[in-house]
Amino acid sequence: MKKPQLTAYISQWHDSKSPAFKIILDTLTDYASIDYQPFSAFNPQTQDRPAIFCQHLPPHIHNWQPDYPVTWIPMADNYLDYAGDYWDNFNQHIKVLTLSSLMAQATENTNLRTYNALFYFNPDDFTPVDWSHKLSLMYWNRKGMIEKDLLYALCKALNVDTLYFRDKVDPLPFVTQYIPNQSQLPSELVLIRNTTSREDYLAYLERANIYIAPRPVEGVGLSFLEAMASGCVVIGADFPTMNDYITHGENGLLLPLKAGVIAQRRQRFITYSQIKKLPILGKYLAHAMHALLLPSYIETDHDVAHTFNISRE
Repeated sequence: MKKPQLTAYISQWHDSKSPAFKIILDTLTDYASIDYQPFSAFNPQTQDRPAIFCQHLPPHIHNWQPDYPVTWIPMADNYLDYAGDYWDNFNQHIKVLTLSSLMAQATENTNLRTYNALFYFNPDDFTPVDWSHKLSLMYWNRKGMIEKDLLYALCKALNVDTLYFRDKVDPLPFVTQYIPNQSQLPSELVLIRNTTSREDYLAYLERANIYIAPRPVEGVGLSFLEAMASGCVVIGADFPTMNDYITHGENGLLLPLKAGVIAQRRQRFITYSQIKKLPILGKYLAHAMHALLLPSYIETDHDVAHTFNISRE
């Protein structure tokens, strides 16, 4: 049977720099052939197939009445854009797929057709981390979320043997960038610079068994979900989407967040023995939950499939 055709509209950033939406929508390839297009290519007069809008919506879509399924996937890191009366005049013809508790809460009192789901990687696609050696910690300093003094304190408290520090920052105004000082670290410092591909990055991830989620709020958080699927213990901010996936002390650790920063003076007490109780629980959770979490909402001439498979033995 020929697969239906689906157009996914994504930003230039998600087309050329970040593979996030392509990774997420790859779960639909059993159901449809996906054609990725820039937002500038969207024309409501000529659009003639099911469509997905990733993160943003075109400005001229509010009165559009398509004859086929149209879905929007908003991201949690844009949740402030959807406050107040944003939903009052929202196009009722558009389905909304939320991938975080923030966006689920934002849409729960609307009359929209809304689907709520979480995204998990398949752990079988990742090299399991090694817990037979000393602890290795990876921190990607995307937003300066972890203060330098806290990073030093964690390495010392956990007796971390190696700190893998990636300093590739987000392309936004950035005032908290820093490079750790080896003389102040009890651990060997490995700077990760000039990684040119996701494969390069994952090769470093395989060497770590503790991972600090890099941002205070995530759209989905694929980087820490990759770490969980690899069997790392993830330390993250107590904020979506990290606390959508992590239960403190059970399958990871959550730290209190204030003004976008986790500081040493605000940390919860984290010890070596606490970390050692947690290995691979995140991976077990990912194994239990990994599935096609996106709805197969591709309409054919005969049926509409919109079932969520949110667990699989």
